[in-house]
Amino acid sequence: MTQARYYTAFQKSQDELEASLYALLDDLNAAYEEARANPLNGYYELEALVAQNFEYSLNIQWKNEANISTLITFDVELDTPVEPYRLDEALAVPAQVYFSPLILVYNSYGRERSLRLFPLLLDLENILRELIISVMLTHFGSSWWEDVIVTNNLNRSSNSTAEQNRAQEIDSKLHDYLAMHYLYYLELKALREIMEKIDELKEADVKTRMTDPTHLSRANRHKWEQNLIAQLPFASILENYDRVFIKDKISEIRELRNRLVHGRYLTESNEQIISIICQQIHRFLVSPGYVGNFNDRTLINLQGL
Repeated sequence: MTQARYYTAFQKSQDELEASLYALLDDLNAAYEEARANPLNGYYELEALVAQNFEYSLNIQWKNEANISTLITFDVELDTPVEPYRLDEALAVPAQVYFSPLILVYNSYGRERSLRLFPLLLDLENILRELIISVMLTHFGSSWWEDVIVTNNLNRSSNSTAEQNRAQEIDSKLHDYLAMHYLYYLELKALREIMEKIDELKEADVKTRMTDPTHLSRANRHKWEQNLIAQLPFASILENYDRVFIKDKISEIRELRNRLVHGRYLTESNEQIISIICQQIHRFLVSPGYVGNFNDRTLINLQGL
C-alpha cells in the first residue's frame, strides 16, 4: 500500500470550504458522501474514492476553529505503487482550481526509494574519501594533509575549513563523537576539487621532466599524453576506463545526494542515474582493488536497482 499526505490552508467560511471540496471531488469523478464531524477528535472528515488512471482513496480532514485559516489534510491511500509526480497530477494539480497549492509532506513510495538509495550514496561518497586517502599517502607520504591539502588551500568546505568543522563537532556538548580524518569533514564538491587540483599540481611537475610535445607526430603525441596521464595520481585511475570520467559523475551525483539528504523525493530517472553511476564506481574502483571490496559495499542493490 502507498500512502501520502498533503496540506493546504483555506481562508473562507466553513460552507465555502465544503463547497470547494465537493466541487473538487466532482471534477475528479469521485464517489463520496457529505462531510461529517468526528465526535472523537473534533475534526470534520470527508472520505472519497477516486478512479482515474489509477484508483485511490482520499480522506480529507479539517477543524472548524476561529483561526486566520483552516488547515486541511488530504490523506491518500493506493493499493498499487504510483510515482509521486503522478499522484500530484491526479490530485494536487486539479486542487489548485479551488485551493492554494497542496504541499506534499509524505509519500511512502518516495520514502522507500530514499531508503534504498541513501546507503548507496553513503558508500559512494566514502569510497571517494578512501580513494583520496590511499592515493595521497602513496604519492605524498603521511604528512599529505598539511603539506599538500592545507598548503594549497584545499581544506575548505563552503565558508569553513575541515579543521574548523571537526573542532566544532568535538566542542559540541550535545553529543559524543568519533573524531575522523579531516577529509570526512569536507563536502562532496570539495573531494572533486582535491582530485582535480592535485592532478594539476602533479601535471605541472611531470611536464618539466618530459620532452616538449610540440613537434611530435600524432601517434607520438598520443603516447606522450598517455605517459603524462599515467603519472597523475587520480587521472591515471579515473580517466582510463571506457571514457567514463568518474570525476564528472561526482557533480551529477552531488545534486541528487543533496536532494535526498534534505528530504526531497527522487524520481525513477534519478534512481536510474544513481544506479548507473554506482555500478561504474564499483567496476572501476572497487573491483580492481583501488578501495576495499567489503561484503556490504557493492554499490549495487540487486533488489532495488
